[in-house]
Amino acid sequence: MVDIGIPKAALAVLKEPQVYLLEEGDVRGRLPPRKPDSHKGSFGHVLVVAGSWGKTGAAALAGMAALRAGAGLVTVATRPEALTAVMGFAPELMGIELMNDGGALGPSDLNPLLAAAEGKDAVVIGPGIPRGEETWKLLGTFLEELAIPCVLDADALNAIAGHLDVLQKAKGELLLTPHPGEMARLADKTVVEVNQNRIISARAIAQEHHVVVALKGARTLIARDDGTVFINPTGNPGMATGGTGDVLSGICGALLAQGLSPEDAAVTGVYAHGLAADLVVKRTGLMGLVASDLLHGLGEVWVRWGR
Repeated sequence: MVDIGIPKAALAVLKEPQVYLLEEGDVRGRLPPRKPDSHKGSFGHVLVVAGSWGKTGAAALAGMAALRAGAGLVTVATRPEALTAVMGFAPELMGIELMNDGGALGPSDLNPLLAAAEGKDAVVIGPGIPRGEETWKLLGTFLEELAIPCVLDADALNAIAGHLDVLQKAKGELLLTPHPGEMARLADKTVVEVNQNRIISARAIAQEHHVVVALKGARTLIARDDGTVFINPTGNPGMATGGTGDVLSGICGALLAQGLSPEDAAVTGVYAHGLAADLVVKRTGLMGLVASDLLHGLGEVWVRWGR
């Protein structure tokens, strides 16, 4: 050992690093092996609350991503006028109608949502939902009653901006998956401020509200409530297209339903999501990638990881 001149006083207060770069070997080891006698009930049932008229693709992409990420069953809950389009996207998806006047989600949807969540192992809520002034009230009460893990994405995050106390009242564990615009609304900052201080922004929400945060963008960050942050190295500019975030929320929901913790679901889901895109662009190019391509790219990831 050679003394390089670090003062002993500095060594005495040296702390473990709180920011880590993810590596493929560390990530794929978080996935449990699949036993030969497994069946669809072995891998969880995900409820995806998503979609509305004109945004049915968000629900379909999130639902199919959950299936492609190994969930045994996926049910999409959406407005009646959107359900037919969602169900037509893939025969493997199941559907539940959220009935009322067809408008924004609000307190009157609580009982149907609780009924839809019964018997499920994880919930994804937010992609393309019809949002109104009272959507945050619905989400707050729903999370208070929901005892299973939940991914909050897209308009679920926009709905609770300004009402983040609902996060601390949640009964189940939470994973938030904002893009910089959604993070800016959550943190009451500008997008520029968020992007200039991405680690600080993600860590602050995670610590204050005791959630896991996956702040999407070039080098997505995963923040835990103890201040630890993971930097994801996978992904490329081809992912800058509508629907890729919906795919990520579905992946994370599936991993939660299979028993992974919010941290493991976020770390594994984000890495696999970006790796799927890296594999796909070898065929499509950056300009040719669309969100549904990632559903097939995920299959290549699982083959690569022996899953």
